[in-house]
Amino acid sequence: MTELTENTSLGEIVTFDYRIGKILEQYNIDYCCKGNRSLREACEAIAYDPNELLIEINAVLGMQTSESINYSDLKLNELADHIVKHHHTYVEQKSNEILPLLEKVRNVHGKKHPELQQVYSLFKEGVQELAKHMKKEELILFPFIGKMIKAAHGEIDQFIISTNAVKSPIDQMMDEHNTEGERFQKINELTNTYTPPEDACNTYIRTYSLLSEFEKDLHLHIHLENNILFPKSLILQQSLDKSNE
Repeated sequence: MTELTENTSLGEIVTFDYRIGKILEQYNIDYCCKGNRSLREACEAIAYDPNELLIEINAVLGMQTSESINYSDLKLNELADHIVKHHHTYVEQKSNEILPLLEKVRNVHGKKHPELQQVYSLFKEGVQELAKHMKKEELILFPFIGKMIKAAHGEIDQFIISTNAVKSPIDQMMDEHNTEGERFQKINELTNTYTPPEDACNTYIRTYSLLSEFEKDLHLHIHLENNILFPKSLILQQSLDKSNE
């Protein structure tokens, strides 16, 4: 992609350079679960001029830093391994850190800030569902993608798959991504974009900071799957289907 315009999809823009995702985060623009929207459509939803946003995006693209990672350059197996190593591990570790803190904050401050009960319930349910979701990817979908890669390289003699062998689980994973995206958007709204109240203690402040970081990591996590890993896997499946005809 050589030129970004207001008609470029959010997923394509962030795939080009993930630093752009940080800009979209500032405007609370969902580029992972709703990555098929154009930049113009996303800006219309928040009543913001897409040309102004393009100016900010191009300014960031003009700066070369170590953060300018093009994840689409990774091979499918490398990307899947990266997701498991970095994002699945992150969810597991941070869930265990955040949940007790959030429970403590709810117990201490819940009467004055009743939204904390819902935030706690949503987060607890979210991480429980994410744990099941990630296991399905690690035990079923990602190994299947790895098998397709071996077939494409001639490492497996016969590999006959149905049209929906990859598409069906991918569709299910994307549906679950949408559910979690909506759940964490609700948490975002309840916490006023993770802004602690004036009477917040240090634990309260830290918990909100960790929740904010968790959501940002989840956005990248979902983006890498929805907008890069899954589409490329479907293309690979199609090529294998043709070779088996």
